[in-house]
Amino acid sequence: MLETLRILVSLSLVLLLAYWSLRVLLPRLQTGRADLGGSMRILDRLPLGMRSYLCVVKVGEKIFLISVSPGSVQFLAEIPSDGIGELGADPPVPPSFSEILQSSRGAAENAWEQVLERASLFKEKKRGSSHDKKDHNDD
Repeated sequence: MLETLRILVSLSLVLLLAYWSLRVLLPRLQTGRADLGGSMRILDRLPLGMRSYLCVVKVGEKIFLISVSPGSVQFLAEIPSDGIGELGADPPVPPSFSEILQSSRGAAENAWEQVLERASLFKEKKRGSSHDKKDHNDD
């Protein structure tokens, strides 16, 4: 009985170690390999689906756009190094919520003023047409 329990615990530890090494250790080792100063680097990656990507890869001094999917890797284009811009630079900072709120408040106030102006024009027009009807009725 004790021998069976010891075998089950050992098997559980081996399976746990295998799972941990595949899920945690292997991805860290794969990404660490790109930082060893080689001549090939992935500059940017854009996911297109669950397991497919567009990648911008620098090989030596040349830059390529490639498509990566589970079944294939395809060359799409060579990108001139002066036409790529600054990859990896910080994207523009989106406006804060308070800035968005202020601009929408201003737009709402402008729209409200236009509604009031049109309503007053409509009332004046309606008043003018009712005066015209009274003048015709008086004749």
